[in-house]
Amino acid sequence: GGAGEDLREPQRQRLQVLERKQAEDALGVKDRPFFNSMEVINMRAKDIMQRQVFSVLIDTPIKEIAALMLKHNISGLPVVNDFNTVLGVVSEYDLMRKEIQPNEPNIWKVCLWGIIGDSKLQDYQDSLRKCMANTAGDIMTSPAVTVDEMDDIETVGNVMFEKKIKRVFVTRNGVLVGVISRSAFTKLLLDGSSM
Repeated sequence: GGAGEDLREPQRQRLQVLERKQAEDALGVKDRPFFNSMEVINMRAKDIMQRQVFSVLIDTPIKEIAALMLKHNISGLPVVNDFNTVLGVVSEYDLMRKEIQPNEPNIWKVCLWGIIGDSKLQDYQDSLRKCMANTAGDIMTSPAVTVDEMDDIETVGNVMFEKKIKRVFVTRNGVLVGVISRSAFTKLLLDGSSM
């Protein structure tokens, strides 16, 4: 058992190196690891963020939010106060919840959720709140996930992976200064091939 596993590990490592080499060759990258260049390792959120960010105030009507998202082909907007501090986010998912009423649980489920402290009761209440929403403040998910402009891109990527989000808002001293979407990492991969 143990000796056979030891023999397979070098084979697995060679296969991973071969797959990486094939990917590098496909992008025209020769003898250079993908994200190991010093330029990429030292990059910060501010280096890859998009600086033009559309945002809405807490009292913005939902129809106006939907129109803004469609007009600019964006899937989520930060909700900010008068000082441009990020309070929450309105996503396509939130707007979808406005149109689709949640399934009402029976009384036994509600009691069970209350007794065991299940998060499903909170999820149902949140869905119901969003269904009855009229403004950004009513429908937003809060708090929004943000990163600081000086966070390294590995931290930014990990936040997006862990939270399973499409975009993360970038702040400086708590004030909105940019947004990073998943596509920024795809672009970084392609741009990195010319470094």
